[in-house]
Amino acid sequence: MNLIVNEGQDQSCQVQLAIYDLSGGMARALSSQFLGPNHAIDIIPHTAILAFGKEYYFGGSGIEASDPNHFRSTRGIFPIEIQHLGNTNVSKEQFEEWCLQHMANGV
Repeated sequence: MNLIVNEGQDQSCQVQLAIYDLSGGMARALSSQFLGPNHAIDIIPHTAILAFGKEYYFGGSGIEASDPNHFRSTRGIFPIEIQHLGNTNVSKEQFEEWCLQHMANGV
């Protein structure tokens, strides 16, 4: 199955990348104290794919999915940036099957 996002075509689902800072801004503030101002770390990143009304991310059980509002409210973390990746023809069922297959294969 081709999971490539196709830009500029009439597709069924928008795909976005949510970028989080797991440090809540502390990485930038504290890393310069320990590493020096020339080596500061801006964020401790966590990313998720937004598609089909869900947020897909790597969790304790591999690839997990939940409602974006539930994910954010239960963890008290919100994206610092959301990037539009494009649109896809792949159905939700096809994508979730692809996720399950790759989890089963350890890929």
